[in-house]
Amino acid sequence: MKKKFLGANWVADMPGWGLIDAITRKPIDPIGFVTDEKIEMTPWEVHDMAVQVVRDYLKNEGFELMSWQGNPEVDPALWFLGKTKRPEWVVVRSAVFPANSSARPNNWQAIAARCAKLGSAGHFASVAIESADQPFASLDEQPVPLWRGHAMHVQFIGLE
Repeated sequence: MKKKFLGANWVADMPGWGLIDAITRKPIDPIGFVTDEKIEMTPWEVHDMAVQVVRDYLKNEGFELMSWQGNPEVDPALWFLGKTKRPEWVVVRSAVFPANSSARPNNWQAIAARCAKLGSAGHFASVAIESADQPFASLDEQPVPLWRGHAMHVQFIGLE
């Protein structure tokens, strides 16, 4: 978004939201993209939600968050000041029904080695997510998709 300085504030250079389509160069109104259509969450969105669950847990436990990010291809997902007030890191993995947990990544030692210069204490967080509409009627039922904006159940028991 291109901005200009007007008076004492920065404002959008274009009318409306100030957003333009990168290809057509025409103005974009984000409200025009709102829909009632059910859209399934992407793996990236599911992972980002799992990171939010862990972030909220750390905040509620009284820890100071240093940083977090939701890219599933980047580890660790979070850094926080632990009980010793030293940096600690968390690798997050999400699981979607019918799975009820995730395993530590195979490259755990490599992640730990990369993080060691900032903090040697590392944690793993498995966050399982399922649709609130999952009937749990049989052992072989198909998973109900995770729809954006719809209710879900989250299973997270803390850091390992």
